[in-house]
Amino acid sequence: MRALVLFSLAVGSVIEAAISPYSGKLTGENSLLRTLHSTLKEGDVLVLDRYFSGWFDIALLQQRGVDVVVRKHQLRATDFRKGQRLGKDDQLVVWSKPPKPKWMDSETYNSLPESLRLREIRVRVTQPGFRTLTIIVVTTLLDSDEYTHDDLATVFRLRWHAELNL
Repeated sequence: MRALVLFSLAVGSVIEAAISPYSGKLTGENSLLRTLHSTLKEGDVLVLDRYFSGWFDIALLQQRGVDVVVRKHQLRATDFRKGQRLGKDDQLVVWSKPPKPKWMDSETYNSLPESLRLREIRVRVTQPGFRTLTIIVVTTLLDSDEYTHDDLATVFRLRWHAELNL
């Protein structure tokens, strides 16, 4: 069995869940999240694991008016010398639209923008007795005055604790 749960970071309650067989067509976590899109409202903010940091997952949520804060997948390169600098370890970047995936119909693909303007922040996670871990967090929350680097880092850390508590 595979399960995906949406819960409120503010109060810790489960909002919705999706369950599927562990393997088979359209049973992955990304597919499960897409079945819950109708639960989400414009203005919601999803704080997600790096498994959901793909271009299409972000674009489909943004198309619904849902913002994301997500750990960037380790295979996607980051260069803080190339983006529009907002501050230390904080930049705006543009991700170009990849080719249409097999699971997506042409109408949906054509409805998505040619690129996504995103914000990347570098977060250092320190824990006594362990090496400092550096992660990149990507978000659609572009206003660095309203959503500071430290605020986004804190929200992402809270996601980890909420997942452990769940």
